[in-house]
Amino acid sequence: MDIIGLLISYLYVGLILGAAVFIQKRFGADSFNTRKIVHISVSNWWLILIYFFTRIEYAVIGPISFIIMNYLSYRYHLLPAMELKDNRNNLGTIYFPVSLLILVTLGFTNVIPLAAGGIGILVLGYGDGLAALLGKRYGKRRFSVSGGEKSIFGTVTMVVVSALVVLITSLVWFPGTLTAGQLLVTVMGTAIAAAGIELFTPWGIDNITVPLGTAGIYLLLSGVQL
Repeated sequence: MDIIGLLISYLYVGLILGAAVFIQKRFGADSFNTRKIVHISVSNWWLILIYFFTRIEYAVIGPISFIIMNYLSYRYHLLPAMELKDNRNNLGTIYFPVSLLILVTLGFTNVIPLAAGGIGILVLGYGDGLAALLGKRYGKRRFSVSGGEKSIFGTVTMVVVSALVVLITSLVWFPGTLTAGQLLVTVMGTAIAAAGIELFTPWGIDNITVPLGTAGIYLLLSGVQL
């Protein structure tokens, strides 16, 4: 199962990158949009992890290889669909698999439930990814914080999408664990905290702080244990 998981992981990521290149060339999408498509799609890798992987020595291979691949792409601009032309100092594509590696390690060493790490990654993928895409397109009111520009629409999107992610994953991965009241507090508290972390994280390292912070806050609010 672990070997199959590795093969499916590489196939899945390869299809995502191929689709991003196709969208960029066929429809003229800029690298910001294709980068976010990759960002959102790759977060689903955690579902492959949970279903196929049973041993840490196999589970970390994907994140480690993605760190290397993304660094080479950043350094030599190998995948234009992933690299921002106007900001070569943005290391988000490298920080993402670093977060995967950290959370995979914490999950497989029983420091946190593996599903809690998945909640952090999916909030990063869908919450942060859609906030950036929709905020750029529809966000009219903008403000500066932590050295970057944000939009009210994007921040609200982050809260709403993160809440949906936390709600769905809680019901699927921790069924019957929380009462309705506990679930409401956990969902809204985690979503608001995730948006706050993204909002105030400096130096562009939110691809690390958001998933790790989200997973930690979720565990704190829900009381879910191993």
